[in-house]
Amino acid sequence: MSPMQLAFSRWLAPAVLTTAAILLSACDAKAPEAQADLRITGVTVIDAERGRRENQTVLIRGEQIIAAASGDQRPATRTLDGTGKFLIPGLWDMHVHITYIPELTPMMADLFLDYGITSVRDTGALLHEIQPEIQSWRAADAVAPSIYFSGPLLDGALVVYDGDGRSEIGIANPTPDAARQNIARLQTAGVDFVKIYELVSPDVFAAMVQAARAAGLPIASHVPLALLAGDAGPQVDSMEHLRNIEMACADNANELLTQRRARIEQPGTDSGAELRAELQRNANAGSELGLRRATGRLQPRNRLPVDAVWLAPRGAHRHPLPAVHLLHVEAD
Repeated sequence: MSPMQLAFSRWLAPAVLTTAAILLSACDAKAPEAQADLRITGVTVIDAERGRRENQTVLIRGEQIIAAASGDQRPATRTLDGTGKFLIPGLWDMHVHITYIPELTPMMADLFLDYGITSVRDTGALLHEIQPEIQSWRAADAVAPSIYFSGPLLDGALVVYDGDGRSEIGIANPTPDAARQNIARLQTAGVDFVKIYELVSPDVFAAMVQAARAAGLPIASHVPLALLAGDAGPQVDSMEHLRNIEMACADNANELLTQRRARIEQPGTDSGAELRAELQRNANAGSELGLRRATGRLQPRNRLPVDAVWLAPRGAHRHPLPAVHLLHVEAD
């Protein structure tokens, strides 16, 4: 029995069945004549393109769905009754840290599959900790989601997640040369993308972007605290979280950025975690002040609804940000 068939037998117990990351919408109702390995009958298919399709028979061979149609009577090695249950495309979790809590790491593959997640994107882990998991999850006989990984968080001269009172998932990049060397090592290690973190300096950020592009590696990033969101965002492929964006909304953003960069360059005895916490506290305090100032002078028709987000460190805010529904919450 293939890993996907094992997964199907376990998923059939809940009210939701999941595929093995092959979208049902891509299926052709005309299947090859060869016998299928698995046949699911009477199931309601949630098709991303064609909507709800009831009383379907789904045929699977190996890791591929070869047919999804009503009343298909072709035989299969194994048959599962899907009556009263639903079959959906496999889900993604786009931001995880599977080694962040070591006690949970051995359970992660099963936990994802139990909730219908068939693909994950690990966005921060030390190479010596994540690589054994990657090898295990990608083994030919593994029953695990597809996994894509970045390796460690690429932080600045100081590292937020340095193992002191919190998990160690980041590495230092004090200079552009160090950044280029680290990205070369990650490329050799076979990462699928890189992840830039919050304490990188502008010149280190630029070197990382250049090196990753030259290596053909996609770039995920937080908004670095030494850059504005509008400057960092267009240079990367994904911006993780809705954090460190408030400064770009201030009237005096460049002045505030200069002050913040000076603080980052002179951290004193603060750790990376302490420095980041201080900068974020200052930003939050400024946001509250900016809200009070701005709402006092705007016309009522321009005021934000109660459920909207308004971020303005210190200076008055000109551009309201719409309400945001967070899909994922994590420690970093």
